[in-house]
Order: sequence, then C-alpha cells, then structure tokens
Amino acid sequence: MEDKSRYIFEHEEDKKGLCEILCYALQGTYAGDVLSGMEYVKDDNGLEIVSVRYHGGGEKKINVTGDSGATMLKDILVGLGY
Repeated sequence: MEDKSRYIFEHEEDKKGLCEILCYALQGTYAGDVLSGMEYVKDDNGLEIVSVRYHGGGEKKINVTGDSGATMLKDILVGLGY
C-alpha cells in the first residue's frame, strides 16, 4: 500500500482551485447566486487573501493566511456569513 502521508507534505494544496470549486458550488445555491467570482492570492510576504466579488460590484476580502485547504474553505464560508 502506498504511503499517502508523504505526498501530503511534499505537495502544496491547490487553494486557487479550491476557491473556484467553492464559488461554483455556492453559485448553485439561492444564498450564493449573488457571487460573481472568488480569487485566491498569495503575495510576496506570504499574506493569503480570498477576494469575493458580488454581482453589482461589491467585494469582500477574507484573510486565509496559514490555513490548510479545508480550514480555508471553512473560513470563507464563515466570512460570507454562512
């Protein structure tokens, strides 16, 4: 059997992809149909921010610095009030 724990620590999670998937999933709900997009950005200083854009031009920034992929998803949902 392959040791998967080694894989976890050698590869970084695809946080950008996770944001895209979450946005798509939320857009399929009544509560999330106001979302126009989500973007994950990590700057040169290591700050990780998810920018959530709304139809009509609004935007919300959620700090996800240091989060694992699963924790990032939870923090986005909490940040959006779900």
